[in-house]
Amino acid sequence: MVEQPLDLTTLALKYQNFTDNFLKESASSEDPFFLYMPFSHVHTTAANQPEKQYAGCAWQNTTTRGPFGDALAEVDWQVGEMVRRPARARVIPAL
Repeated sequence: MVEQPLDLTTLALKYQNFTDNFLKESASSEDPFFLYMPFSHVHTTAANQPEKQYAGCAWQNTTTRGPFGDALAEVDWQVGEMVRRPARARVIPAL
């Protein structure tokens, strides 16, 4: 357990930091690796409560689609960063 209660607004940054560290460690090994990264913050806790959608603080109120759009924009950014990270960590050649 990392923290209790969980602060959902910092979840994406925690995922990002974990991914960075994982790729740095994997880059120094000859062993194959698999990284699974869930994007749980684009799901509300209840279908009838869309206001419970959450995005990181830097992404809140950044889109015209409301909280869901903000969370989706954050995921889009995060996926882009993840695609670039292996090349930066020299795990794969740059694209």
